[in-house]
Amino acid sequence: MAKHIVVVGAGVIGLTTAIRLQEGGHAVTIVAAAVDAEQHDGAHGPAAAVRPENPEPVSHVAGAWWWGRLEEGATGALDAYAAWTGMTWQVLERHMEELGEEAAASRTGVQWREGSRQFPRAQERDPWWRDVVRDFRRTRPEELGVGYVDGYHFRSLFVDMSLYLPYLRQRFRDGGGVLLESRRLEHIRDAAKFVSSAPSSEAAPPPSPAAVTPGAPPRCDVIVNCTGLGARALGGVRDLAVYPVRGQVLLVDAPHVREFGGGPIEAAGRGETTYIIPRGGGRVVLGGTVQ
Repeated sequence: MAKHIVVVGAGVIGLTTAIRLQEGGHAVTIVAAAVDAEQHDGAHGPAAAVRPENPEPVSHVAGAWWWGRLEEGATGALDAYAAWTGMTWQVLERHMEELGEEAAASRTGVQWREGSRQFPRAQERDPWWRDVVRDFRRTRPEELGVGYVDGYHFRSLFVDMSLYLPYLRQRFRDGGGVLLESRRLEHIRDAAKFVSSAPSSEAAPPPSPAAVTPGAPPRCDVIVNCTGLGARALGGVRDLAVYPVRGQVLLVDAPHVREFGGGPIEAAGRGETTYIIPRGGGRVVLGGTVQ
């Protein structure tokens, strides 16, 4: 039976969750404190955007690219991790297949990029994700950067979040979804109040699911929490296992940079990594540190 579901949060997880629920035949409303944080110019908005007390979306700061970050032996959750990251790959690749590479890049920000991930020490074996990405091979010696002795060269899927987030929002609205902005919640249950008190023209359930009675007042059957970092301070949730990570990331103009690159910084001694990620329009993301 179709339900009216309220998703709290309009970052990439909230939007994707809402769209998948729509595809399952449900009426969906998104309630969010903000949706346009990605419009900050430069690499990625002010530091205040990543504090728990300021629950604006931070999806716009993502590079964003697909690779198997979790390594074998790191945790017993590798199978689960491989399964859901594999689903992400399939969804991104579907954009390329349905729209074509040029249209997918210009409309959704999803695009192919080639490059390498390099290491200061020799890698004993190929990674578990070698058969997911395209054209995988070991990085040639002449391709290695200073201080690196081994690497993986491959093609992967990248997402320009300045395009992907607006694309998801429009897709959600085209599917009949309602997005309520500037709704700051003190408690997770307040999401239902926003829906029930909103004007009918703004929050009426989409007419597509047959089980939703036309003209019925909006109701909330299920609330889905997609607040991310905001879950730490949100009443009724207060997930103290969620905490912010501060990094330094730059967005620069470098149209001559075509390939991605990066790898762990052994001198840092804390598992830190660096990366170079070309975006559209000649912009390149440079990162990053972790604190």
